[in-house]
Amino acid sequence: YQSMWDSGVFGNLVWNAAHGHGLRSSVLGDQPYLSVHFTLTPYLLAPLLWIWPSPAALAAVQGLALGSSILAAYLIARRSTEDRLAPWAVAFLAVSTGYFHDLAGAVLDNSLYAPPCFLWGMYCLVSGRRMGAAICAGLLLTTREHAPFVIAGAGLFLAQSERGGMRKAGLVLAVAAAGLWAAQMQALRLAQSAAESPLARWTLYSSLGASLDEVLAASLRRPWLAASALVWPPAKLWVVCKAFLYLALLPLGAGAGLWTAAVAWLPNQLADAGHEFQRLGMHYSAFVYGPLVFCSLRGLIRWSGALKTAAARRILYAWVFALAGAQKFLNAEFLLSPRLMPSRWRET
Repeated sequence: YQSMWDSGVFGNLVWNAAHGHGLRSSVLGDQPYLSVHFTLTPYLLAPLLWIWPSPAALAAVQGLALGSSILAAYLIARRSTEDRLAPWAVAFLAVSTGYFHDLAGAVLDNSLYAPPCFLWGMYCLVSGRRMGAAICAGLLLTTREHAPFVIAGAGLFLAQSERGGMRKAGLVLAVAAAGLWAAQMQALRLAQSAAESPLARWTLYSSLGASLDEVLAASLRRPWLAASALVWPPAKLWVVCKAFLYLALLPLGAGAGLWTAAVAWLPNQLADAGHEFQRLGMHYSAFVYGPLVFCSLRGLIRWSGALKTAAARRILYAWVFALAGAQKFLNAEFLLSPRLMPSRWRET
């Protein structure tokens, strides 16, 4: 029931890609979509519409991909600990959190493929499947220009490894991610210069500037502005507290794993307060949700291992399962506001 705008844009993009028209959207005035976001996901999904020419195909695949994120989190925990309760606790918490509710009920969008790409990539890493991890990273980079931040966070996490080879690989990955982001920004610039009415996304960062150049200049020349934008106004800190509470405070125990969430979170946290993008509302938590789940399972394993008695571990798991169950009630709300939904749908 959310096909009025964003889902329509995405379906239009995939249809155009499937029929040789490139990444253009008639919904947005027939301009190149690369002037809005850097994405190649519609090309990957285009073959679906040759087989099943319906938006239902896109909805089904998006739902399967997003749902598989929970299985990936479960399997990462299985690979990381002998405690057989930990994978279930992580899976239940991941599927119960308000962010997953928003993502599962969100529009059709390329960013929704970020959680499965990240979590399956981490599963491939912990299980020694480096080629699989590389494929997942490549797929992640096709989603949106936010993806290099996720890759950079994963690189900094690997750079904390005790193995020298892994440390070097992590640093290379972080530097490469910065280069890829710069290349994506240049592609966006070129597309925007050819568009008749490009959308100005940098207005989300009015406290730092109104363009990419101004934001980068402010961050480099006056870094205290960027630092203050992370924590001010205080409503921004509430978003952070809420995210950790959603996940039973487990990310606090993730150690070096916190790099994955911290770097992926930067674009959201630096944005102006109050916007859904900054609040991680709707589908805007897509690039942060996966790293937060990964941090949660690392925190749970770390804290559970540090507890010496079975009674203490039972208290920890009781807290995790109780919060997971409570969130089913705390976050049970329909995503769309009344003005965006026809009244007959609401009545039904």
